[in-house]
Amino acid sequence: MNKAIRWNVFIPLVTVCLIFIILGLQDSRLLVKNMDLLTIWFLKHIGWLFQIVSLLLLFATLYIGFSQYGSIRLGGKDAQPLFSTFSWVAITLCSGIAVGIVIWGISEPVWHFRSPPSEWGVASGSERAAIASMAQVFLHWTLTPYSLYCFYGVLLGFAIHNAKLSDRISSILHPIFKNKTDYWVGDIIDTICTIAIIGGVASNFGQSVLLLNKGLGVVSGLPTNGTSLTGIILFFTIFVLYINLKGIRGGLKRVSQVNAYFYIFLLIFVLLFTNRSFVTSLATTSLGYYLKNFFTLSLHTSPIENSNWAIDWSIYYWAVWLSYAPLLGMFFAKISYGRTLKEFISVNLLTMAGSGFLWFTVFGGAAIYADIQDMSIINSIKEFGFESGVYAFFETLPLTEFINVVFIIVIFLSMATLLDSMVNSISYVTVKNTSGTIDAPKTIRVFWIVLIAAVTLFSILGTLDNLNNAINLTKRIGTLAGIPILYLSILSLYSGFKMLKNHKEYDKTL
Repeated sequence: MNKAIRWNVFIPLVTVCLIFIILGLQDSRLLVKNMDLLTIWFLKHIGWLFQIVSLLLLFATLYIGFSQYGSIRLGGKDAQPLFSTFSWVAITLCSGIAVGIVIWGISEPVWHFRSPPSEWGVASGSERAAIASMAQVFLHWTLTPYSLYCFYGVLLGFAIHNAKLSDRISSILHPIFKNKTDYWVGDIIDTICTIAIIGGVASNFGQSVLLLNKGLGVVSGLPTNGTSLTGIILFFTIFVLYINLKGIRGGLKRVSQVNAYFYIFLLIFVLLFTNRSFVTSLATTSLGYYLKNFFTLSLHTSPIENSNWAIDWSIYYWAVWLSYAPLLGMFFAKISYGRTLKEFISVNLLTMAGSGFLWFTVFGGAAIYADIQDMSIINSIKEFGFESGVYAFFETLPLTEFINVVFIIVIFLSMATLLDSMVNSISYVTVKNTSGTIDAPKTIRVFWIVLIAAVTLFSILGTLDNLNNAINLTKRIGTLAGIPILYLSILSLYSGFKMLKNHKEYDKTL
């Protein structure tokens, strides 16, 4: 096993994780403050580039899927899919959304509805604010973000399955750097991408732990302290180890299928007990607003008023989504063997975006309707944070205790599927050769699960006096790591299209 490890990638990653743990324990507030300043400085100066590149990746992905390249089959014309369509969609859906969609599906539209930015020119709580807020979350959670994952996934899929290049992010850049992608160029790129995903996953893990603790507190009175948080992390880690060692075809596939059914149940439940006429009317009008103003929403930067709103929301989202994109794209590429590029993009972009639209239509519309009645959701968010908005919303529905339990299960399974898929991706790029298999070596997978759990645990234990510091710290790592990946994406646009344009030259399956 030791001979198989890419030490030039593995050692820097472990070092960064250990430094992160030590600094977080010593003075997390100072670390968060400094990283906040650094993040805001970068996003203020190159935020416009995030907006442009995100839009370019969306159109590039759509072009690849529905042009002459769409008929290319990953693995060659005789390759057979690894999973049924339902299993494939379930794994893709549950591996890509983690807890983000369940928190922000309620809290984000309500927040924008009650606290619209000045540049929108709408009054708080007005009809125009409701329409604009829903259009904004459609931008943040449908086509554009999933295109970032999909762009990397489709190019890596061709590079790995057809061009027979190494299982590493740098393989996309082979047309530019040639065999150097297997040496120092690849080491640098894969290290940066993996640092980004570890920060992002630790942030999601931390959010999940706090949401679970809060939910268990609502259901059973469990306090928020070091003992309960440690217990949740340990139990969660053992569960992820179990499903991970079962492999993608065994553990992850089954958990994703179960979780998909829970998502469907939650959607139906909320739709049954909300004002469906309000929800559908708001969604229809907001969709029209989103489509009409798509380019304005996508490229907004506030150049004169210098509002931080775009930095705090859209640009921040693109940085975080980009930090996930290469490694999550790698995972999607590995499980999509046997699919055409058109099928890949239809599922990983259009189906995922459609799912996001449906989720935010139902949960966002229902949450805004509920908040109009008594403002309980926005008051909870302001007092206890965005995570509390979910439980405040469930208080407005019947069978609150039951739905809280269902939601706790969804949080647990969602984070398990994300962590499991990301551990596989991290493992792909930290060992020398995983070609021909979707499961990385067990030892390396176990190592990364334990290390990510340790990063999350010590971050939280070091910030018990202010748990938001733990989340903010890991968020900032993911955000900052999205900056070099922004420039990687520009290179990948050129290199990826060069590879596809000359696909017959690169495709070893022909």
